[in-house]
Amino acid sequence: MIIMSHYSKHGRDKQTPPSRSGNKGNQSEENENHSGWSEEKALEEIKESFGANYVSEILSKKKSDYNDYIRRVKAYAEGTAKEITTTQLRNIFSRIKKIKISNLDDLHVLRPKLAFVAGRSDKKMKTLVFLLDVLITKIDDDPEKLCQFQDFFEAIVAYHKYYEPEKGSK
Repeated sequence: MIIMSHYSKHGRDKQTPPSRSGNKGNQSEENENHSGWSEEKALEEIKESFGANYVSEILSKKKSDYNDYIRRVKAYAEGTAKEITTTQLRNIFSRIKKIKISNLDDLHVLRPKLAFVAGRSDKKMKTLVFLLDVLITKIDDDPEKLCQFQDFFEAIVAYHKYYEPEKGSK
């Protein structure tokens, strides 16, 4: 893709904007921000938490082992309890719960809103939002997958609340 902009007026290369990392074309460095978060690291954490087949496991009505699935959700929620507030989760949850099977387009509109939340948050929230974004892209207008997605996030919120540190002990 050729990017045409004001760079040529200032003697810079017309085809590529200056790279933030100084290394043109190094995608993994460009995906990593100043906090050390990257999509690659987030994906590793998600797979470690939910398994390599996390998308099908979360969005499928028939879980291969429901007790193991709940154990993984609980462990993930416990790991986020100190860094993510219940208010942050509930704000996202309220938007996700409002999405109706009759209007799945609202789910796709949620993606930029989630990106905004992630942009203002720490690594744990960014990773959770990344997971939600991946799951949204895999729902494919399937009402059953939407229900599983909503149930998954509801379980995250519930166990997060359960593991949330006592007020004043943070």
